[in-house]
Amino acid sequence: MKTLTLLTIMNNAFAYDYSKDNRIFISSSGPSSLRETISSEPKVFVKHPRVYLQHLEANDELRIVANEVLEAPSIEEKIAKTYIYMQNENPYVSDPEGIDLIRKPIDTYFHGGDCEDLALLALEFFRELNLNSYFVLAPRHAFTLVGPVDEARLRNFLPRNYSYNFMGYYFDDGFYVYFDPAVRNGYPGYVDLSYLGSAVIADVNTQEIVNTIGKKLEIKNN
Repeated sequence: MKTLTLLTIMNNAFAYDYSKDNRIFISSSGPSSLRETISSEPKVFVKHPRVYLQHLEANDELRIVANEVLEAPSIEEKIAKTYIYMQNENPYVSDPEGIDLIRKPIDTYFHGGDCEDLALLALEFFRELNLNSYFVLAPRHAFTLVGPVDEARLRNFLPRNYSYNFMGYYFDDGFYVYFDPAVRNGYPGYVDLSYLGSAVIADVNTQEIVNTIGKKLEIKNN
């Protein structure tokens, strides 16, 4: 067993995997200490992110929604509006049993979809809104990163009667929040910590893996 420790350094919370010397930014407002134990025994496989990202496809209907419903002056307001819109309009729909169905974003828009389908729809909205984003793939889940954001400004565009603990990842151009539209009643910046034990981050444009979170995954190309 190896231990992933969440600790605070200069008011920033990091998960630190001492066995691999990996530091993973979790949240600038997270708790000062938390320990999560992750099994390191069996190999864990995921499909290469390009298997999913190749289904991204621009569509006039999605462009209209982005321009007329989701457009806003700031990055943070665009993100908040997109999350709230998807929570209300794009339901989670499981794949048929035994079938890994990957829907195009426009199909998910009209009929709903599971986690990777909703993530792809979010990425298509982000592209239409000129937002930088990444695809995050874990063994049993898929979601996105979007940004860069100012946390205080993002909080201003979310419901006031809630305590937000924004989780995300630092890239060279700033802090990106996790955006998981498959979670009902969540918020931009929330993701279940269990999915961060092993995950890969892929560039949407190149469809290549740019970083690994937590335990290394075995990548399958189909």
